[in-house]
Amino acid sequence: MRINAEKVIQVSDKGVLNNVISNYIFKRVSMVGINPPFNTENKYERAAYLRS
Repeated sequence: MRINAEKVIQVSDKGVLNNVISNYIFKRVSMVGINPPFNTENKYERAAYLRS
């Protein structure tokens, strides 16, 4: 039972870590401004697009 519980914890930790990494990457991309839909320099416009 204990081994199974540890495996579940490891898997869920990986999922959380992947979410954190992907969120960080999206934030970095929006800060740098690589979003194709917006050519403007408006950070808030890009952030709103990413959130939707």
